Amino acid sequence: MKINYINSLRLLATLSVVFLHTSAGLLDAREITNLDTQFGLSCYKYTMQFGVPVFIMISGALFLNPSKEVGFGLFWRKYVKRIALALVIFGLPMCLIETYFSKQGGGN
Repeated sequence: MKINYINSLRLLATLSVVFLHTSAGLLDAREITNLDTQFGLSCYKYTMQFGVPVFIMISGALFLNPSKEVGFGLFWRKYVKRIALALVIFGLPMCLIETYFSKQGGGN
């Protein structure tokens, strides 16, 4: 069973998460005193948060497909391994970069 709209949802959710992180960075990076600007950025940020549950729903639709048998062993070997690899490749360097720059910039 092929679900035709999954790729479109993935693209939409990916863009939403990118825009969400961009707006969160703008809100957290500096003190915004103009209430209109702060309100606009907050609305933008909260509007883009739909992407996170969409990713969870896409995962559920793909994992719970009744025509595809995914055993516990396959789940751990294939999917958990990919998630762990992505966290090591992307998450660890970003954590180190953030720690380095927060100490350099006089952050907490």
